[in-house]
Amino acid sequence: MTTPARIPLDEMTSDALDQLYTELEELRLLIRMKDGMHRSAETEVTELHARAKQAEAAIERVRTLTTATRNATSAGRNDWQIGQHDLAITILAALDEHQEQPSPPAT
Repeated sequence: MTTPARIPLDEMTSDALDQLYTELEELRLLIRMKDGMHRSAETEVTELHARAKQAEAAIERVRTLTTATRNATSAGRNDWQIGQHDLAITILAALDEHQEQPSPPAT
């Protein structure tokens, strides 16, 4: 960006001064918009981080309950317990498989 030739102050017209004030206000508006976008991105990242923590906690609760179910039904005394045990093993395997997948690269 090239710097325009400077106008001596005593030669500046009111139109030129108005133009400078207009440009100044446009630049201030642009700065406010960019600052707002930056804050919005920070807020979104914070919210996504909180949601990820909630999801991790929910997955851990499922893992704990499923492990307890698997352990309580391991004897397989009847068809219901065998089915519950098989379901618990399937859920735990799915959770383990998901946990082993690599995370997507950060952008």
